[in-house]
Amino acid sequence: MLPREIGQLTKLKRLDLRYCSRLKRIPPGVFCKLSRLEELSIGDSFVEWGAEGHSSQQSNSSLAELKALSCLTTLEIRIPNAKIIPKGFSFEKLQRYIIFIGEASHWDWNWYWVAEYSRTLKLSLQTSISFLNDDVKVLLKKAENLFIDDVKGVEILLHESEVGNYFQQVKNLHIQNGGMIQYIFKDIDDVHKIEFLQLQSLTLKGLPNLISFCSTNKGSTSISPQEIALFKQKILFPKLEKLKLSSIGIERIWISQAFCSTQNLTSLIVEGCTNLKHVLSDSMAEYLQQLKCLEISDCKCIQEIISTDKIIQETSKSRALIRFPRLNFLKLKGVQKLIRICHEDYTVDFPALTVLEIENCPELTGFIHNSMRKDIPTHEVLFNNKVALPNLEKITISHLRNVKRIWYNQLHTNSLSMLKELTVKECDSLLNIFSPFLLRVFQRLEKLMLTNCASQEEVFQLQMQELDIEETYVIDSQLREMSLICLPKLKHVWTKDHKGKFSFESLQQVRIQQCWSLKALFPFSIAKDLQQLKRLAIASCGLEEIVSKSVEESDLQEIRFAFNQLSFLKLWFLPYLTYFYPA
Repeated sequence: MLPREIGQLTKLKRLDLRYCSRLKRIPPGVFCKLSRLEELSIGDSFVEWGAEGHSSQQSNSSLAELKALSCLTTLEIRIPNAKIIPKGFSFEKLQRYIIFIGEASHWDWNWYWVAEYSRTLKLSLQTSISFLNDDVKVLLKKAENLFIDDVKGVEILLHESEVGNYFQQVKNLHIQNGGMIQYIFKDIDDVHKIEFLQLQSLTLKGLPNLISFCSTNKGSTSISPQEIALFKQKILFPKLEKLKLSSIGIERIWISQAFCSTQNLTSLIVEGCTNLKHVLSDSMAEYLQQLKCLEISDCKCIQEIISTDKIIQETSKSRALIRFPRLNFLKLKGVQKLIRICHEDYTVDFPALTVLEIENCPELTGFIHNSMRKDIPTHEVLFNNKVALPNLEKITISHLRNVKRIWYNQLHTNSLSMLKELTVKECDSLLNIFSPFLLRVFQRLEKLMLTNCASQEEVFQLQMQELDIEETYVIDSQLREMSLICLPKLKHVWTKDHKGKFSFESLQQVRIQQCWSLKALFPFSIAKDLQQLKRLAIASCGLEEIVSKSVEESDLQEIRFAFNQLSFLKLWFLPYLTYFYPA
């Protein structure tokens, strides 16, 4: 219980009761005595407000007492039901507030980003905005950070007479859990544009029947499916940076003409939109100059990420370039029907991309459309010379059942030369990872993880046939950590390098497990340079020898292996192991 004596601190200007989890009672009459109070922070500590006009020894303070705080400018409070807000209670003077209204027990009070905004309102609506009392509408109009949840029985959230009153100061807008919502607001026929001048972040979640952000004009009689999109041309978001769409019923996000209003977009996250067929088009790329993060997951109808609005038809012109100059993170997960990223007539350039994740896209065969044309090598190859990835550092791919090769022998200039980490899981058609043509490209690779690839036969192909490398040139790999797990057909980690042109002397950790077709781990030419190796763990494999015998070394010559840094060695369940080195 809050002591009654607090009411005697009549000169108190700031009272902070946050994080008082055991606070169950605030006696009536305490707050009304604090007439000079400017800041009151209660947060989620106390929600059992008493009813106005009902006072007893065991009752709690009511919200009506706050009306006496004429100096109050900052308020942080949770109100379990809007109906207990007393008549005549005014939020007009508040300059800063964090106010939650509603019974939603799953709400997280401690949003790490709430502090970015001076006025936050989180509202469990359960009705139309039109039916809210005037005091709550004041909070809506002034809010910078607005979270609307649990909207029931409403098809249009805002009607035409209300559009100009709300959302004008909001910087972050989050609307979720409205099973009947079809439109966020109703279109106004005589208004040519509707601007959300301050909006920087928009999240729409759990709106399965949503058709569009704005309803259709009354005078419109026929609209083609291509014109039905979440955002229309008249809706403008000049400052929008972050857009997240989760479990909403739309088929298209933008029509091309409307996309120019979101040219400051830095993050686009789309998840669980099962009806969505179109994400971006080729004509939108020029407006995506600021995009840094693109995530698409669990959208089962998407077949391509960048659809075709316009293809250059003139054969005399070079094929078009689609460029995302600032994109540094791209994630595609659970996009079950995804076939391609874009059409074969385009070269796609990601000059700033550092992290790429592609998971559970079983129909994907490559970034570029699977073409039968001989001049465009796209068949069953994930990356070819039509994709530029000069700064990519980390790749994770999994559950791509149709990909037989990750990269074509000829890559785009400098593409993938900065790659440091590669993780491949459950790609059952994949045959090998690195050909000798590409080992020079991947010299900076530091970490390699391969797991559950049923057809994988070799990792590093070192044969030098038809490979033009100077006699004195040695390709020095920076690989430090390698894990190969559950590769039933793996026969070679390294195919034998008779000329010793490849060095893996930076290797520090090796883990091999459940590779029953593997007979030998290291070729002699690789093993002799592993002086930095610290951990070697081999379990449940068909190994007969750890190091295969050198063809070039005679039996009379003394063979030495210097594993000076090795501190952990595990050889477990290797029933066929006979030799470390058969000499």
